[in-house]
Amino acid sequence: MEQKEIVVEKVGEPANRCNDFTASLPTDECRYAVYDYDFVTEENCQKSRIFFIAWSPDTSRVRSKMIYASSKDRFKRN
Repeated sequence: MEQKEIVVEKVGEPANRCNDFTASLPTDECRYAVYDYDFVTEENCQKSRIFFIAWSPDTSRVRSKMIYASSKDRFKRN
């Protein structure tokens, strides 16, 4: 079955840490992830950055990596 949509599989809690996020990524399947990172600068300013991550581990299938890579470009264009 060919997938034609992106489905939200999991939503983390604000209290979760970066290690929780990385531990939730599968070791042999591709995924997209959005990580909202809040931090305080050396000047004591509250900041936030949102990261878009295309997770494609070496152990995932080549076809899956190709599909994720081509779909990622669509995100970048939009």
